[in-house]
Amino acid sequence: MSQEATVLILGAESALMTTLTERMPSLGFRCARAKTPTEAIGFANDRNFRFGVALIEPHFPALDLQQALHALREGTSSPALTFLATGDPPNPETRERLRQAGVRQSVWSPVSDHVLRFQINAAFSRYGDDFLRIEQRAPVECAARVQVGGRQKQASVYSLSAGGAFLETPRPSMPGAGVTLDLETRAGRVHTRGEVAYTNVPGNVSRASLPIGMAVRFHEMDFDGAQIVRQVVTECASRLRV
Repeated sequence: MSQEATVLILGAESALMTTLTERMPSLGFRCARAKTPTEAIGFANDRNFRFGVALIEPHFPALDLQQALHALREGTSSPALTFLATGDPPNPETRERLRQAGVRQSVWSPVSDHVLRFQINAAFSRYGDDFLRIEQRAPVECAARVQVGGRQKQASVYSLSAGGAFLETPRPSMPGAGVTLDLETRAGRVHTRGEVAYTNVPGNVSRASLPIGMAVRFHEMDFDGAQIVRQVVTECASRLRV
C-alpha cells in the first residue's frame, strides 16, 4: 500500500480500539496503534511513514483537542490527516468539542465493516476524486438486482449516490457493459439503467480496501428515482456526521 494509506488507531486501551486494530487488515488497510499523539509521532518517524486517517474516541484526553490534533499532523508530516470519531455517540457538548477541533465525520458504535470501510476510504480521498463529486454519496446498504445481457444477478450496494453506485458482487460485469438496476432502498424501489465504469476483481490490480464488485454510472434515472436516492443518501450521511 502507499505511504499515505496508514490508519492510526489513537487512544487508551479499550475493547473497541483493540477490535478496530484487529479488523483493519481484513478491510485492506495498514494500521498503527498508539495511546498518545507523542507515541504516534515517534512511531511514524521511526518507520518513516505518514498517516492518512486517525480514529479517536469522543472523550480523547487533551486540554486543547484542536491543538493536540494539529501537533499530531505537524509531528508526523501528515497535513492531510483526517480524524474520524468512533465509539458511543456523545452528548452535544462533546460533539461540539470535536467539531471545533476539526473532527467532522464518525463511525459510531456499533461499527459495521461496511460503514468503517466506506468512511476510511472517503477520508483517504478527501483531496482526491471524492472532493470533485457533484452528488453526495454514502454507505447506503440495500439489495440490488442487476440485469445485463439478458441475465440477472443479485448484488448489494456498498456506496450510493444519485450519479451511481458501487455494487458488491462476486461476478462483476466488464467495464463499459450496459446494465439495468433495481435498487431496494428503505424509501422505495428505484429502477434505472447504467454503465459499468470500473471493476474491482481478484488479482494483481485489485484494490484491497474495496469489496469485490463494480462501479456503475447511472443513466436515464427518472426524477422520482433520483429523489428517493438523494433522500436515503442524505439520511445515511447525516448519521455519520459528528
